Amino acid sequence: MVYNLLVFGFIERRKDYKAVIDAVKDDPSYKLIISGMPRSGDLDLVRELEQHVETHTNILLIPTFVPKEAVFPQSDIIIIPYSYAFGFSGVIADAISYNKPFLASDLPVFRDITALYHFKIRVPLSSKNILDALHSLITDYDRARSELANLREIMSWKNVARKTIEIYQEK
Repeated sequence: MVYNLLVFGFIERRKDYKAVIDAVKDDPSYKLIISGMPRSGDLDLVRELEQHVETHTNILLIPTFVPKEAVFPQSDIIIIPYSYAFGFSGVIADAISYNKPFLASDLPVFRDITALYHFKIRVPLSSKNILDALHSLITDYDRARSELANLREIMSWKNVARKTIEIYQEK
């Protein structure tokens, strides 16, 4: 089986694309799409990534805006490879809404989510840690889908609204 992997969102230095590329570049059972607009200061990163992927036919770099509707449906696993993060990732919310298993870096900012969803990439990021996480998710894909369904319910607007009302009523 071939697994379609997606790294989506702004192309920026705080994501470790090279670790993801190195993890899958020689394995034909993975097809990787890196899709997103480069941040204004990261155009040189796009050139570096183009050079890093140019000889690998299982990797596609799309350094421009692509609507999530065009790439999420055909993806099997979403990878969120942050070396550091200072806020929640919208890509995690998108993965949940599209019911796509994801691997996020095990960073403090994501721990509320990863406490309920046990598939994550150990930090510091490395191609080995990414491959280990991929193998874990693929081996236990049914559990990942089950945990994802639980997350979808917890993060639904209905539950968020109910929790907000409870918090205000406690005051």
